Amino acid sequence: MHLRNTVSLILAFAATSALANTPLEQVVVTATRTTIDLADYAGSASRIDADEIAATGATHHADLLNRVPGALFQRNSGQESLTAIRSPVLAGAGSCGSFLFLEDSIPIRPVGFCNVNELFEVNFAQAQAVEVLRGPAGVLYGSSAMHGAVNVFSLDPTKSPKLLASLEGGEDTYVRGNGVLTVGDKDNALAMAAMVDYDGGWRDHSTVKQQKANAAWHTQLSASTLDVHLSYTRLDQETGGYVVGKDAYRNDALSKSNANPEAYRHAHAARMNADWQIPIDDSLSLDVRPYLRSSRMDFIQHFLPGEPTENNGQDSAGVLASLTGQQDNANW
Repeated sequence: MHLRNTVSLILAFAATSALANTPLEQVVVTATRTTIDLADYAGSASRIDADEIAATGATHHADLLNRVPGALFQRNSGQESLTAIRSPVLAGAGSCGSFLFLEDSIPIRPVGFCNVNELFEVNFAQAQAVEVLRGPAGVLYGSSAMHGAVNVFSLDPTKSPKLLASLEGGEDTYVRGNGVLTVGDKDNALAMAAMVDYDGGWRDHSTVKQQKANAAWHTQLSASTLDVHLSYTRLDQETGGYVVGKDAYRNDALSKSNANPEAYRHAHAARMNADWQIPIDDSLSLDVRPYLRSSRMDFIQHFLPGEPTENNGQDSAGVLASLTGQQDNANW
């Protein structure tokens, strides 16, 4: 036994000495807002392009985002949802501190003002692309991205159609109209998009009415480029409460009932952001992104005793700036 222990100690010492003489593998941590190939991205991400968004024809953002591996968005009443990205399905304050929702790489709400259902404030149906980042993304995008982030890229005048209009309908008095108009050329273009949505609801007193509009302007300023985006959303929703009762899911009449016909969610949000890209020299560029955000929301918390009414809102502004350079074929 003593000989065996001695041999083990000698082998362990030899292995430690060999590791000490071996150079450590270089570890690189990158935080950048510049466009890169997905294959070069150090984390785990998925991208849904405009063609896939149009082909999906999602009536709720969960229909689109659930196509992404590692993501599970629970569709709730109306346009509400609960999020899971490589995590349990989280609600309330836990969800607000775990997932970050962005539009054009800017959070749609300030830290501390999030709402678990706030994804309805973004126009998914007419987005240019949607990216889902799995895993912590706080270093790159800011707080509240512990489990992941959803980044929606809004209207792009250089890629949007010149003229597009559509009208669709479905069960339970569902009607949706879309329209896109683009004028100009690749150096100076203006695009406008709008969506009007009405859903009679398959449950009692669960009507949803929403309107969304986006505008984007792209222009070339000498050597620099400027992009300006505007977004607006309005939601008027009659919320369906929880269905209770033994084997309720088997009872067709009970499943379509609404024990809280007084429940509602009324909200509107407006955002503006600009992206001014200024080349300084052949290897150095400055990116400046000012933004304005405003939102209001009123709803009855039918899931709490007494059904209290919550009124919340925020007005905020800020500027993001980054300096990007290239040296020896490497960005910094």
